[in-house]
Amino acid sequence: MFDSHCHLDASEYDGDRSQVLARAHEAGLRGILVPGYEPSEWRKLSQFCAQDRLLTFGLGLHPWYLRELSESALCSALEELPTLVTQLRGAGCVAIGECGLDALHARRGGAAMVTQFRVLNAHLDLARETGLPPLLHCVGAHGAMLEVLEARGILVQGGVMHSYSGSAELVPRYAKLGLSFSFAGIVTRPEAKRPHRALCAVPRDRLLVESDGPDQASRASGSTRSEPAHIRHVLEAAAAIRGEPYADLVRDTTDNALRLFVRP
Repeated sequence: MFDSHCHLDASEYDGDRSQVLARAHEAGLRGILVPGYEPSEWRKLSQFCAQDRLLTFGLGLHPWYLRELSESALCSALEELPTLVTQLRGAGCVAIGECGLDALHARRGGAAMVTQFRVLNAHLDLARETGLPPLLHCVGAHGAMLEVLEARGILVQGGVMHSYSGSAELVPRYAKLGLSFSFAGIVTRPEAKRPHRALCAVPRDRLLVESDGPDQASRASGSTRSEPAHIRHVLEAAAAIRGEPYADLVRDTTDNALRLFVRP
């Protein structure tokens, strides 16, 4: 198993992080990808991920954190990011992001969409230059996201629609661009029909799973906090929803992640 998206450096794990990692090892995980989300965290991630062989990371600017940056701070961050990615590739940096578009957050007082587009395009430029896959957050903006991506063409190195929230009908358009699709604890909820339909539309060779920890706790975990070991619940639910053997999904989602996130 491979957890393709977990904010394991979040404060929610401060009290028992070593136990969380121990449970991940016990569950048989092959890897955990920790996405970066804002500049003050970036340099810490290589040291954080050096503590355990399961951990790799991405570097990026999450749309939720853009409103906390002044224009000068944003310019400095976008200027620093390419240099830092280059420096840290040998230390476990395997992806660009988390980055993306969040129209819902913009409507609630977050960064304006024009700023989000600017930052997303900078990340996509960097992904193409470095050959690293982008980790794409998209909420309420799938039409806009597809417009940006389709104008750029195929991501030959691949990329991930993290915690995919789009429709089943959009899956072929994203897949044509080289993207994979990751699903989290929401698919363990019987009432989550839209994610279930999308999950069934994803080709097996483009399917990933994630904990999205500490968020999106699976129903079967009995916890309010998600953690990497819980992706077995996501896989069990996905196997039932897709009508496919659990062991096959474990094997293929792991292989998909290991192929996409090539560790230096």
